[in-house]
Amino acid sequence: MAQEHGLGKMTMGQALDALDRDGSVGVHLVGLPTASGLTFGEFTYDSRAVMPTTLYACKGATFKEGYLRDAVDRGAAAYLAERAYDVDIPGLVVSDVRRAMAVLADEFFGHPSQRLPVVGLTGTKGKTTTAFYLDAVLRAAGKKPAMITGVVVDDGDSRAVSHNTTPEAIELQRALARSASNGCGALVMEASSQGLKYDRTYGVCFEVAAFTNIGEDHISPIEHPTFEDYLASKLRIFEQCRTAVVNLDSKCLESILPAAERAPRLLTYALENPRADVHLMGLEHRGEGRWHLDIGAPSGEFALDLAALGRFNAANALAAVAVAQMLGIDDEAISRGLAFVAVPGRMERYDAPDGSVVGIVDYAHNEMSMEAVLRCVREEFPGREITVVFGATGERATHRRLGLGRAAGRFADRIVLTEDDPGRVPVAEICDAIGEGITQVGGCYEVVEDRSEAVRHALAAARRPSVVVLAGKGAEDCIQRACGTVACKPDAQLLCEGLGLPYGGGGN
Repeated sequence: MAQEHGLGKMTMGQALDALDRDGSVGVHLVGLPTASGLTFGEFTYDSRAVMPTTLYACKGATFKEGYLRDAVDRGAAAYLAERAYDVDIPGLVVSDVRRAMAVLADEFFGHPSQRLPVVGLTGTKGKTTTAFYLDAVLRAAGKKPAMITGVVVDDGDSRAVSHNTTPEAIELQRALARSASNGCGALVMEASSQGLKYDRTYGVCFEVAAFTNIGEDHISPIEHPTFEDYLASKLRIFEQCRTAVVNLDSKCLESILPAAERAPRLLTYALENPRADVHLMGLEHRGEGRWHLDIGAPSGEFALDLAALGRFNAANALAAVAVAQMLGIDDEAISRGLAFVAVPGRMERYDAPDGSVVGIVDYAHNEMSMEAVLRCVREEFPGREITVVFGATGERATHRRLGLGRAAGRFADRIVLTEDDPGRVPVAEICDAIGEGITQVGGCYEVVEDRSEAVRHALAAARRPSVVVLAGKGAEDCIQRACGTVACKPDAQLLCEGLGLPYGGGGN
């Protein structure tokens, strides 16, 4: 907590001044006329975490007035909301509570993004892998890194499993403050479309903001109603960065580049376009999961070796090179850092003791990423039967289902459909929708609803030699079912158990 670590403090007067300086949120104070002298030692939107001196934020579609009354009972000093409530503590009433929460979180934690370089990564694919690549490069350069991704949160002192790609503004600013206090040389974070759209990142000053690519994803009534909204949300990152980094191989460059050019500096990279500032001069495949890259960059020409399954990871490496150069990291440290990087839940490889089965765990959860993964497997393991085990989410991004099915049907020999965060939607209903995409391209499939059983079945039924791909969950250790969030074994553990391998939390 902020009080425990001495990270946060703010008076009511400072809060009012911060909102006034920002100017994007109308605000007025209700309640006690002397409230401007209040001092806040904690800031939260979770009523269960309230203690005396807490500023409590009433945010979210599921907020109920009872939560505020519970916060008052626990000793909250004031509240932040979009309307006044009949409670015995003063309130900051604002026109947009999410925007206000971000402004005040930045103020409360002392503007931490001004105290350490922050790198923001957005795009449909490649964010997590690029973040881990940059983490390795920063370590090789002797800079203590911090990281916020959908896989882990690392503040330079401790590392924890993450369950949200971009945390809410208070948690985000707290993590930035902890990283700055721990003496980190830089923080690398994923900036999701939701995080950008709903102002979780508002107030963060990005030293570098990188846009990896764009594809159809996260389109649903509870995420982005249209692709245009999805793209516009991601482009917001360029409004708050000093240097923009853009992949010239991405779709929608006619929208991405004008937005990026508004930043003070722009650097481009590309796997295919030699006009990019950071570009490939040569790419050599040296066997299963080994690549040699010759790179042209503003610093000159240099080479690096990359241990990664899939040509697409060379693009993620170039993104890391471009960002690293903007952070002033030399080419030798970049090459050394990228020589071997393991990314949890991203093309993780596990080999059966007799070599008859290669297991791969990947987070691929849309048509674009599924096709990339299965193409890669075809290229890396010619002549092997390919089995893929996957499902789709129940209540979000329902449009993914047909596309996932089409990609699997085109590139896999055997398909086993199963659960993947179904929520309240029957697994069979989701699988039927995916199955339509499979049959559209002439494929066939089977359904095993329980994910653990589906993995066991796929491994037992695979004709040797084979590759079995577990897609969609990556390194996640929980699953959303009708009863709520339930702990589950990560796909890597299921794969290791099925192949008779010890499970240590990382692949080959």
